[in-house]
Amino acid sequence: MNLTVPVCKNKNTAAQIYNIREQQTIVNSILTNLTNKSNGILISLYTGIRIGELCALKWSDVDLENGTIIISKTLQRLYFKDEIEEKHTKISITPPKTCNAIREVPISSKLTQTLEELYINNPDAYVLTNTEKYIEPRTYRNFYSQFMDSLDVRKLNFHCLRHTFSTRCIESGADYKTVSEILGHASVHTTMNLYVHPSIEQKRKCVELMDKINEQLPT
Repeated sequence: MNLTVPVCKNKNTAAQIYNIREQQTIVNSILTNLTNKSNGILISLYTGIRIGELCALKWSDVDLENGTIIISKTLQRLYFKDEIEEKHTKISITPPKTCNAIREVPISSKLTQTLEELYINNPDAYVLTNTEKYIEPRTYRNFYSQFMDSLDVRKLNFHCLRHTFSTRCIESGADYKTVSEILGHASVHTTMNLYVHPSIEQKRKCVELMDKINEQLPT
């Protein structure tokens, strides 16, 4: 008998993440070589912040006393055509596309410590530069790539820091709604579709619950 296997076009695949050893390697290297740029990697790894949000982050958005950062802007290079159809680009700093992306994110004690070491009393300075001049995402991706090339880790793209943060939170038992709000997702379903992928071991535990229930039934 021939069986036709259906093709699942919309099947969700697990996001790529750094494993625990790789994560520890990254963090230790940052702490050993702490700069504003390297600390940006730690910020993303510890908060799930997007690269555009990171590049737009100023010290005025950081509340070290209360241990929070405010995400209210994103920085990106936009492509457009002028009146004679010539292509140009420009940097744009705007609020995020959705209201959910504007959020207050708590920061860990470790991240607070590194931010305190780098802090300058200039609310208009960007966190990645400590000056009033920003770094655009393309330039910062190049820095990230070079930084990772010096480490014994897989070469994953910058957005995988966000995936790693989200996955570690869920693995540690954080509820999906909390993780979703920290990430600035429009819906908790987005978080679940991206990061909740039960293993075969978890599925086995689920079905074995039936055996436990049956054992409790009177014979």
